[in-house]
Amino acid sequence: MDKIAEFYKALGDKPRLQILKMLSTQEMCVNEIIDRLNKSQPAISHHLKILKQAGLIVNNRDGKWIKYCINVNAFENILQGENEEVIKSYAQPIQRVLENLNPEKNGNYRQD
Repeated sequence: MDKIAEFYKALGDKPRLQILKMLSTQEMCVNEIIDRLNKSQPAISHHLKILKQAGLIVNNRDGKWIKYCINVNAFENILQGENEEVIKSYAQPIQRVLENLNPEKNGNYRQD
């Protein structure tokens, strides 16, 4: 139950949802995320740490760069032992929220 609470706590912040939305389309390094969200490096690093601890993202080292991407097994890992319908019931509302986060024309994500 603690793992599920940590998972939803990680999703309870709009910048983290925006990061997940961006990472759902491509791998990104911290600097790319900073540029897109127009937030400070410490703030983005903090959000990435929370998302990683919750099991929502993973990172890969590419030379001196660390690239972040969605953990495609996040729901299965967090809801281990549950059947597919239960996993889908958790995933679908989150997917709807992510779909409603629209990028602005200039590529930045809305902060409202």
